[in-house]
Amino acid sequence: DKYKTYSKFSKYYRRDAISIEKKSDYDSFVAFVKKHPIFVKKNVALSKGDSVELVNMEICEESTRQIFDEMLSAGKYMVEERVVQSAAMSKLNPSSVNTIRCMTFRIKNGVEVGPCFLKVGRGDSFVDNGGKGGILIGIDRETGVLNTVGYDEFLNTYVNHPDTKLEFIGYQLPEWEQMKELAVKMSMTMPTVGYIGWDLAHTDNGWVVIEGNGGGQFIGPQIV
Repeated sequence: DKYKTYSKFSKYYRRDAISIEKKSDYDSFVAFVKKHPIFVKKNVALSKGDSVELVNMEICEESTRQIFDEMLSAGKYMVEERVVQSAAMSKLNPSSVNTIRCMTFRIKNGVEVGPCFLKVGRGDSFVDNGGKGGILIGIDRETGVLNTVGYDEFLNTYVNHPDTKLEFIGYQLPEWEQMKELAVKMSMTMPTVGYIGWDLAHTDNGWVVIEGNGGGQFIGPQIV
């Protein structure tokens, strides 16, 4: 449940979010939209970027009530303040919030960072997920430097990003040690969970959580 995860780790998300699951949530939604006219909505139970949408009420043809009713009829949703990524991450692809999947494993004496890879969107897509056409790139776990070409889920390869032309291999991701420290710190608070796949985005104020995945698959690290 994406919203339950947000509720536990909200100080690391560092942005506002509310859940939409009953009719009485409408007033909270109206107040939220007034504060954040550009926001992200997502179904709390779906994966692969399904249902994730950036909404701009300043140009949206639907009313606040229509958007609320659509979410309510489709299951439990959450809406959250949009993340504005740093220039270093926007350089990879500006339309999508490009994220790191950092896998952590609970071991005998603490938490270990496992495989990490980068997800980058394409074209005008807002999401970076491989299941939505995004590109996956391997990362040197020690340095945070990209160390493979890009792959999509059809195993097409990309030396450069097809839109921005940025060359993947050798690109240094920002504040890498801080990213790993954050993932370990959060995982340490969950002693009964052996594995978590964290999705993390970098902003001008450091790393923030997009979500934590208790059942994140290993397709990504196997591909890269």
